[in-house]
Amino acid sequence: MTRETLVSIFAEATPSGSVLPLLAKIAAPTLLIRADPALGTTLDDTAWEQAKLYLSTRSQAVQLDGATHNIHRSKFDEFMQTANNFTK
Repeated sequence: MTRETLVSIFAEATPSGSVLPLLAKIAAPTLLIRADPALGTTLDDTAWEQAKLYLSTRSQAVQLDGATHNIHRSKFDEFMQTANNFTK
């Protein structure tokens, strides 16, 4: 999936409002991972801060510096370590 495709998905949701408040409805612990903003991320700084506010106390938000939009490909080891640490 390209960045443009993903951005268009969010753009289509915009008329009905931000999708970020939906994060508050997730009951399960959630790991939200953001790519390095300098290398291309879906969430700008404002959206990132908002997203973190919606997460439950059992959830976690992590930014992987040096990761591109394809986080699991560009920083595989860091991605796996972050996911494994979260599930412990």
